[in-house]
Amino acid sequence: MAAAKHCNAKMHVTLAKMRLIQCFGWSDTDMKRLTRDVVSTNFHVLSMGQLNFKRIGVYLSTLRRRYTDVVAFRPTGWAFGGRGYGGKRSRAAGSAGVNLNGISSVQQKRIGNGVDVTIYGIAYSEHSSFSELQASIHAFRPLATIPTVNGYTLTAVRQMLTLLGVQ
Repeated sequence: MAAAKHCNAKMHVTLAKMRLIQCFGWSDTDMKRLTRDVVSTNFHVLSMGQLNFKRIGVYLSTLRRRYTDVVAFRPTGWAFGGRGYGGKRSRAAGSAGVNLNGISSVQQKRIGNGVDVTIYGIAYSEHSSFSELQASIHAFRPLATIPTVNGYTLTAVRQMLTLLGVQ
């Protein structure tokens, strides 16, 4: 959404993605930036599993519009430390593996019909902070919460649930 706002553009999303996003409670202004009309925008939201050269090529082949360049941003734990999709080495953005913009890998390839594709790996943590876990439990009110980290004993599980505010 930040990219669409910055570029003052609409973003194409699948029907499933649109239904999911409708649950977020975004403003009407933000929701109007989303479109199901694939030809009305150059911004396309794909699932993370589609953000590799082969699947981007397949996706592009389904479009009526032809592109010469594609830029993809793939949030992934694999990207951290200069590893790209599937753990393969790629050109790291900085000496420490992540530059100031959070870019940790860059992969480039010319795919079918001469389309130049650049995939930026954006490092992120797959783990939430404790305060994020507490907020999620408070917001979603799950029927059951099962600690999977540091829950080696029943006492540890009970302590974790108490800290999370789960009775």
